[in-house]
Amino acid sequence: YWNGDLLAIFDEVAAGVVEELDFRREARNSEAFGASIAWLGYARVPDTVPELTTRRAMAMEWIEGRHLKDLGPEEAARMTYSAVEAVTAGLCLTGLVHADPHEGNIMLADDGTLVFLDFGLMSRVDAKICEAFAAGIQCVLAKD
Repeated sequence: YWNGDLLAIFDEVAAGVVEELDFRREARNSEAFGASIAWLGYARVPDTVPELTTRRAMAMEWIEGRHLKDLGPEEAARMTYSAVEAVTAGLCLTGLVHADPHEGNIMLADDGTLVFLDFGLMSRVDAKICEAFAAGIQCVLAKD
């Protein structure tokens, strides 16, 4: 949003940075996001270890897997399709969006599941906006 108030924008960005650096919050984000995508059946997040997570450090399950750059063309295409579908589900259905879904924060686990990482930047999307995203996608697909 741009209303010309640079100090307000600075304050909002600074607050977001402080929030992103609290690993207890990131662990809560991870658990919430994991719950929001579980229904997909092919996507997950590493389990957190609450008793070892503090403001300055987060302990998570280690998952063996590979990132996009390490995949062959078929696996890369499948991973990309699955990631787009999972992110779109957040925008259109659940309202909980991973706000930093680049190739370093998503991997394909050795068991074939899609794994999201790094939950410092998350967004909640209002239900009416979710509906608008879904309607927009439907219009594009229908070439309307």
